[in-house]
Amino acid sequence: MFGFISNATVDFLHTLENGDQLVKQLHKELKLVDVSFYKHYGDEFTLKVVDTAARLAGISFADVIAGMGKVQLDNFAARGYLPLVKSLGSNFVECLRHLDTLHRNLVNSYPGMVAPAFRPDLQSDGTLLLHYYSSRPGLWPYAIALLVSLAKEIYHIDVQFEPYQQKSDGKDHDIFIVHGGPEMFGKAKEDNMTVAKSWARFGCDKLAFNQLFPWHFQIDTEMNILSVGSLLESRYEDVDLTDTTFLNLVKLIQPALVTKTFDSIKQYAGEQFMVVVRDAWYFEKKRIQKEEKREARRAEHQKRREAKGGSVRSYSGGSSSSASSAAMQTFITEAVDFLHLRGEIVYLAESNTILFAGVPSFPSAKELYIRGLSMADLPMHSNSREMLLSTEHQSATITIASQLETTSKALAQAQAAIDVEKIRVQELLHNILPAQIAEALGRGEEAAVERFSSVSLLFSSIPSFDKIVGSVNPTQVMDFLNDLFSRFDALCTKWGVYKVETIGDSYMVASGIPEACSDHASRLCNFAVDMIKQSWEVSSPVDGSAVALQVGMHSGKILAGVVGVTRPRYCLFGDTVNVASRMTSTSLPGVIHYSAAMMSEIVAEKAPVKFRARGDISVKGKGLMQTFFLVGIERVIPKLQPPSSAFSETGRGNIWNGPSVGIDEDSQENEGEDESEGKPQVTASSRAKRKETFHTVVIKSKVQLIKVVGVSSKSQIQDVVETALGNGDTHHGVQPRVFADELCTKRLLLATDIGTVIDHGFAPSHIEADGGAAITLFAAYIVPQ
Repeated sequence: MFGFISNATVDFLHTLENGDQLVKQLHKELKLVDVSFYKHYGDEFTLKVVDTAARLAGISFADVIAGMGKVQLDNFAARGYLPLVKSLGSNFVECLRHLDTLHRNLVNSYPGMVAPAFRPDLQSDGTLLLHYYSSRPGLWPYAIALLVSLAKEIYHIDVQFEPYQQKSDGKDHDIFIVHGGPEMFGKAKEDNMTVAKSWARFGCDKLAFNQLFPWHFQIDTEMNILSVGSLLESRYEDVDLTDTTFLNLVKLIQPALVTKTFDSIKQYAGEQFMVVVRDAWYFEKKRIQKEEKREARRAEHQKRREAKGGSVRSYSGGSSSSASSAAMQTFITEAVDFLHLRGEIVYLAESNTILFAGVPSFPSAKELYIRGLSMADLPMHSNSREMLLSTEHQSATITIASQLETTSKALAQAQAAIDVEKIRVQELLHNILPAQIAEALGRGEEAAVERFSSVSLLFSSIPSFDKIVGSVNPTQVMDFLNDLFSRFDALCTKWGVYKVETIGDSYMVASGIPEACSDHASRLCNFAVDMIKQSWEVSSPVDGSAVALQVGMHSGKILAGVVGVTRPRYCLFGDTVNVASRMTSTSLPGVIHYSAAMMSEIVAEKAPVKFRARGDISVKGKGLMQTFFLVGIERVIPKLQPPSSAFSETGRGNIWNGPSVGIDEDSQENEGEDESEGKPQVTASSRAKRKETFHTVVIKSKVQLIKVVGVSSKSQIQDVVETALGNGDTHHGVQPRVFADELCTKRLLLATDIGTVIDHGFAPSHIEADGGAAITLFAAYIVPQ
């Protein structure tokens, strides 16, 4: 069967609920590629497609076949066959009479096509029977559904086909009663034999008649040959025609008659006749075909012997083909191999004889030449010459259409593959560059350089990386880094930060680019904490110990843009990058180190972070910088706390609970913080000494009392206030404003309101000290002089 049958199966599935999913399952299960409309496929393949479609859709084989017939007319119309179908008759019955003519024409363009045959039969009581002949059992629902669609679409009538005789019941062929009313027959036409009968006075001699019909023959009631056209006679050089019967001269193909007699043939006068000439060519082809079949049977027998009992499975949907079914279909196929005459018969009442007038029909000009004929052997008055040329053109057109279809599908597949690769390239490009940058480059545009006024950057490194590289093989190093960095990549997605690059063991992350955000510092703090936690789950390939990352962060302004053409990179420029890198190099294994500039962003964002002030440290190229350690989000994580040796002389590692967190009145400890490390103890014996180490600054503010560096509970603040206010509004004779200026100048004041962190850039004017009413107390832990 040709591909349009399988295509109809797919088209029918699309009409069902979840049709697209069913088609995908069909393609996946049968590993189908696009089936060509014009290509010939084996029956086993086509029937397997239909059977699988029925199983997937949960319906019967016959329902799928019928559904295919309903959608097939649209496929034929899409390829320009509808005008050809419309030309078969002015009414539905005429169309049925000429369906075989259509199939005969198509078989010339579709070599190997085995089409069914149709014969309408009008009974004396007005009942219309349709005889259906097919060598393929079980496919009649397809043909009937297609005819119902054809009647509705072209002739605008509703017809039904009632089974009258079923081949599946062991009958010769299928017969259906056609219900459709008088509309099936169209308007009544006058009999051509009665119109202007008085003017039918033509008289013709034998030579003139032979010139008009050189392929005719005439038979009597005994089936003897009475007359043979000159060109037909030339095909029987060694045959004595005087002693030849009709059945010896030709083989009747259409109509398919089980009993071939004068009377049975006579009733088909006026309908298409098709015969095969039994000439020398015919018998030689028959001999070759028999030899080929014999060789095929011998090869099959040998194959089965070699299989040692293996069974050969084939499709069988019903009883074997009957004689009439095979004969009816032979006219579709045998014309390709033999000289075949197509025409009509006329009953001559005066002589009680039957006259056949026909012309040769060939699938191609090549076949005409092979049989020793030419255009001159085709009567001028017939359309055989035009039909032959048209068939050649149609065959060439179909060949080109098939090639175009194949090429189009190949191009579509190639385009689909290109689209897949394009998506993969875009995804890869998006993994290397920011999305908007990648899209701009994909459009051929030049990515603009951008300035960001406030971003946060993070660098991480593995202090023990050199040891790891020198101790294990490269594959283990790569697996180790891939495991670690893949975890970090997932965290980038989780917290909405951007992975800039990795170089060796260094992992660089930016927050607030390429899309600016107001919480870039908070995001990066969360990422940093999760980053450290993930590193604890990755073991060193050297000794299996947990990895200790060294992390540094900084906030500031940067310049960002794409550098390079061959291997473009999204690069960040500015002093912020350098300082962030310095925060990492001055950090310690297992801790998160960040600058005072980032502390300002954290406070401005009201991030609930836990930190410890490191104090002033010397930073290459920057001098002294005040820095901090991040020890948790909302709660302190003990494993993130740095050792005492990490703090400078200007810091004591006091814990700050964050600007948005109130004082815990009952808490004397700060969530896992070792009270003995870097923090003063509030005892009775130490009160005297506290007068020398604690100072209270009275300033005007509209905020509530908050925790400050140096204390961890409300009771400690009260103790500090009571001790420091021993002399009233002054301390050692120093007025509040002067004292505030002194503390700010020495950068010793670490307390602040919610919006500001006092660091290197904090000017004394930011604090307004006043001895008036409505004051709020702020305590600061001052390093003894």
